[in-house]
Amino acid sequence: MKSGGLLSSRPLPAESFRVQVSRGSRSGAGASTTDQTDTLQQGRDVVATPSSSSSGSSINQTPNSAYKLTPGQAQPLGLEVAATATTTTTTSRSRRGRGGFVYVPRSYDPRRPSPLAVMLHGAGGRADPGDPYLTFGGLQALEASACLLLVPESTGATWDLIRGGGGDFGPDVAHIDAALGRVFGSCAVDAGRVALAGFSDGASYALSLGLANPQLFTHLLAFSPGFMRPPPAAEAAMQRAGSSMHSGSGTGSSMHSGSGSSSGSSSVWPRVFVSHGTGDRVLPVGCSRGIVTRLRAARIDVSYHEFEGGHVIPGHVAAEGLSFFLSGAGSTGGGGGARE
Repeated sequence: MKSGGLLSSRPLPAESFRVQVSRGSRSGAGASTTDQTDTLQQGRDVVATPSSSSSGSSINQTPNSAYKLTPGQAQPLGLEVAATATTTTTTSRSRRGRGGFVYVPRSYDPRRPSPLAVMLHGAGGRADPGDPYLTFGGLQALEASACLLLVPESTGATWDLIRGGGGDFGPDVAHIDAALGRVFGSCAVDAGRVALAGFSDGASYALSLGLANPQLFTHLLAFSPGFMRPPPAAEAAMQRAGSSMHSGSGTGSSMHSGSGSSSGSSSVWPRVFVSHGTGDRVLPVGCSRGIVTRLRAARIDVSYHEFEGGHVIPGHVAAEGLSFFLSGAGSTGGGGGARE
């Protein structure tokens, strides 16, 4: 796979956010692009087909010989985002910005493409390998599946779309994109299992950014989100999907307080897992109920789980989210890859 942007070659405001779609392989700024509105409107699956291997399809960029990952260790990304009022650049060294870490399980085998989970922290959070909210309860949880974990940090106190109450996509997209490129350039990644996940503000950002990039993310995992605000192209596609639904198709537009999965979903979108505590006083459970209603109205496959508790990720809920990602087939938009 050629090096370059996987999400976007440069930060763009929400109203003009465009999704990179490569026909044949996932490549960067030099690849042909298709507006997501056009792609989804015509009912085609947004599919990127990486190079195949005997153990499944994988995503690989040109190997980065300067960046070595050691299995069993959480290692700094070595990337910083330097942001100014007019420009945003991602560099290996900077006085401004924040980094993140990558974890490669001891069970990782470069001959067998591994799933990749990208986890986004909440407001004021940091990429701490010891934080169970960022590691599905602990790094050991990733060993059985050899799941790779990427935890980037926001360039500010929280993610750019949320800062100031009405921000746009910007430097954080560039940073996540660069972090993905670093991992894809160093590891064999299973194109059929790439998740964007998050807690609290990170969950809101994961939903908003992930729905705009179905060609990359097969699953979205949102633990106690507050909202979702995908770019206009993705929002319009969701609305069209909802308006084209036949009555009684099975996804439904009503939201119940219980848990469950939707049916009759469209494979264009990533599969989505949402969880929320019924006693959450930071972001009330009604936030997730409204989100799930919108997702199901757009025929997006959603697994929704409520639990007794506050603004937390209980261990069993973290395990459910990870299992949802690892055991279920993702969208066809996530590229060719191993499907279970």
